[in-house]
Amino acid sequence: MRRLLAGLLALTALLAVLCWPEDASAHALLARADPPINASLRESPTRITLFMTEQLQRSHSSVQVLNSAGQRLDIGETEFSDAVPTQMSVRVLKLEPGVYTVAWETLSEVDGHTWTGSYVFSVLNPDGSAPAGGAFEIDLDRPGLPVAADAVVKAIGLAALVLFVGAVLVSWLLRPSPIAVLTPLLAATVIVGIVTTGYESVAGALRLGDIGLLGDVLFDSRNGLWLQQRWYALIIAAALVSARLLRPAIVADRLALSVLGLLAVAWLASASAISHGAAIGSGWIWGTLFDALHLSAAAVWIGGLVSVIIAIRGHPDTRIDAVRRFSIVAALSVPVLAAAGLLSALVQIPNVNGIVETDWGLAFIVKIAILVALFAAAAANAFFLRPRDAAAEGS
Repeated sequence: MRRLLAGLLALTALLAVLCWPEDASAHALLARADPPINASLRESPTRITLFMTEQLQRSHSSVQVLNSAGQRLDIGETEFSDAVPTQMSVRVLKLEPGVYTVAWETLSEVDGHTWTGSYVFSVLNPDGSAPAGGAFEIDLDRPGLPVAADAVVKAIGLAALVLFVGAVLVSWLLRPSPIAVLTPLLAATVIVGIVTTGYESVAGALRLGDIGLLGDVLFDSRNGLWLQQRWYALIIAAALVSARLLRPAIVADRLALSVLGLLAVAWLASASAISHGAAIGSGWIWGTLFDALHLSAAAVWIGGLVSVIIAIRGHPDTRIDAVRRFSIVAALSVPVLAAAGLLSALVQIPNVNGIVETDWGLAFIVKIAILVALFAAAAANAFFLRPRDAAAEGS
């Protein structure tokens, strides 16, 4: 039994690496610009246009054009395009020969992340020679909490989601239902979900420079609207789980699981709706769908596995039936996990070179390698560990 549990725990750790979504690093970054990066122009442009990788929240996205002395030469407000939601531009004065810095700040409409960046271009002398002087050095440090902290908190929140979904699934699947045993796990995941969602909301406001902008984050952006939806779902879940902890009979198991199932779907939807897959231009519907399927399959496999381990601990009489029931569901989730991950890669990686030239592509390669190892571990468990464990039970 101990050897089986150790194997399941090791498998859980590997699966956590395999199934982790790559949405923590999504931002509205510069894709291309007109004039291009490091361009040398014969004459002054009249407008600077930037094309970003994600849809922009207009209230907190902007472009500035600075000369070598740091003086702004852009005219008026930053302009946006209804036809191209990733585009922003600004008009400029007539630029004399020199080196100019384009500084930009973005707030992603999809994931609520802010980012800053800059690039330079030159206007050549009348004879075509390079102008004197250099680019103005701009401070790109952003206010708010460290980006690494954001990534860690988001990862913790996703882990809580995976465990919550798994606990609800296993409570439905096993007979008798282990919901009483798994209620503390449900409570812990809901608490973590509330804390991490609160952190994401506050961090979004601090990245904009002031906690007073929390209202802008929650009510004026797509990301904020989904965070609100998650808040509502988690508050309802907290109330229900608290009631079950205090008086287990106050809400019938079937009713409690029905409500928790709906709340799990709502939590999953809020995670996928602000994922990296939701930022893929015209393909955002497919990107969001594949991300949701991938995350759901991961939650079934990882979260379900953890919950099964908790449910059968101390109940050896139900172990074999529990493992048999869960194995069927886990086996069905594997092709969904693999297919959704592959289709998500096809949508998000623009070409074959992107597999080795982008962080997302490299992560995809690592996941494929781990998936092969997991299939080998699963085969060993199915053909060697489970039969031996069953024989030991029989003796």
